[in-house]
Amino acid sequence: MATEFEMHHHVKYYECDTSGHPTLAMIVAMLILASEADNKENGVGLKRAGQCGGGWVIINYEGTLAEKQPVKGEEVILGTRVRAYNRFFVIRDFWVKDLAGNYYAKVEWDLCLHEPGQA
Repeated sequence: MATEFEMHHHVKYYECDTSGHPTLAMIVAMLILASEADNKENGVGLKRAGQCGGGWVIINYEGTLAEKQPVKGEEVILGTRVRAYNRFFVIRDFWVKDLAGNYYAKVEWDLCLHEPGQA
């Protein structure tokens, strides 16, 4: 279950603020890219989620950011792993690191399954 998934990502200009560093919102978007790629590789991508009629909602998150952050044009490694899950909840770890293995961000998300018609 705790198989790690990693992918390379080039930090794009539109992911960065005027200082040339990714915004927090774009770091979250990068982590979602890793999650979607991992899900697709495991046969539970967006198409499969659509067939089930639901989706995952982030209900809690916690993380740390390093003082040094990536810069526009840098190649980084986005990673994720599912730490625990059941039919209704998932705890997923994420990270962003440089090619030397130094972490820029480490994040834990708690997600719950939301099905249509739920309040």
